[in-house]
Amino acid sequence: MSSDRVILYPFQQRYSNDHSRLKFWEASRQIGKSFTISLEAIQESLAFDCDAMLCSSSMRQSIHLMRKVYAHLRVLGAMTGDTVKAEKESRTECVLPNGRMIFSLPSNPDTIRGHTGNVYLDEYSRHPDQTEIWRAAFPITTRGYRLRIAGSPRGRRNRFYKVSQNRRATKFTTTIYDAVADGLDVDIDYIREGMDDPDGFAQEYECKYIDEGSTLLSHELIDRAEDEFATAAMPFGFVPTGDMLLGFDIARRRHLAVIWLFELLGDVLWTRAIIEMHNRPFKYMRETLYQFLPMVRRACIDSTGLGMQMAEEAQDKFGKSKVEAVSFTAAVKEDLALSFYRAFEDGRIRIPQGDFKVRSDLNSVGKEITSSGNIRIRSYEEGEGQGEGGKAKVSHADRFWAGALGNHAATRPTIQVPNPTTRGRRESIKLSENFNVQRTSWRAGY
Repeated sequence: MSSDRVILYPFQQRYSNDHSRLKFWEASRQIGKSFTISLEAIQESLAFDCDAMLCSSSMRQSIHLMRKVYAHLRVLGAMTGDTVKAEKESRTECVLPNGRMIFSLPSNPDTIRGHTGNVYLDEYSRHPDQTEIWRAAFPITTRGYRLRIAGSPRGRRNRFYKVSQNRRATKFTTTIYDAVADGLDVDIDYIREGMDDPDGFAQEYECKYIDEGSTLLSHELIDRAEDEFATAAMPFGFVPTGDMLLGFDIARRRHLAVIWLFELLGDVLWTRAIIEMHNRPFKYMRETLYQFLPMVRRACIDSTGLGMQMAEEAQDKFGKSKVEAVSFTAAVKEDLALSFYRAFEDGRIRIPQGDFKVRSDLNSVGKEITSSGNIRIRSYEEGEGQGEGGKAKVSHADRFWAGALGNHAATRPTIQVPNPTTRGRRESIKLSENFNVQRTSWRAGY
């Protein structure tokens, strides 16, 4: 049954008439998104002879969505003259005339895993445990069933945003302006002025992903740093023309060990390699590190816990003038993170284009003020937001810290020279910004 036989706005028709296997809809609030999804579930269950599961963030919303299903069935029957009615009705399930069932339930990974048929995730950005829901839902598409994800944005540190970047998904975006242009009768000025929250309006009605104020590296800064000539995979036979700098964040089992290699050209750090190692033996990590150390001018290695021995061995083999062991105290992490931020803000970092994992790690670190007034750097688990008891889940942001260590490796040292105007008093001055002078100074041992 085609959606052109029921009353839909053009933007709803465009969405509803697309039957791609994986479909994503970022939509403004209050434009009839759930109305459209519940109709789509009926259409596809009848057209493709399969069951459908509608998943919402709560039981209340699930019951409300099922009421829309029943309303559609009655209207469809009245408009078409067909016998389109439920053979069985309850608050959470109904049986269609072809024997197929539509379920409307709170989002639950175990429930989704036991389902065979299409899945519709309504307001997915509000679902708890989005990552587990995605892991349960996506395999539905393996043998041709359809998965639909819809909702309004809720920042970038969640799975909803990650799915919005999935190249396999057919993507639809409907802002409040799009809906009004297609005939929706609402007063945008009233909404904007009444809400009196520019960021909230941008996210809820304009489909913009707004980062929390505490995020250190905004996506705007990250966007500016992306460049097609930066790469996470060093080409075979690469010969650097500038100084090479290296940062190494060490981990073994739960987190990644990451080497981030920069090439300094002028005053800009270009990413030349990002090597990720998960659950690798220390011997493997050491051999990988030693492949790069001969070519670098300076390397900064995480010497906290597991990294202490590796940093010491690298210093013994390559010298302390080349290898710096960095212990991750709170003060050191703050300095590393803020220095990395300033490099992005000043346009002195280039990173690969479109690497979502790198982008997520870079965006996951924030700055918090403790009750005692101290600054604390924290990183949040991508895709989860809040853990039990409302506490944020913490991740390592391993790529971020490897990059921050690489940036620290590029820090120009200071040298002491006599100031003749102060009768022998010595003051600290920075080396010249000129690249050639800088390279000469480093090779002279400064």
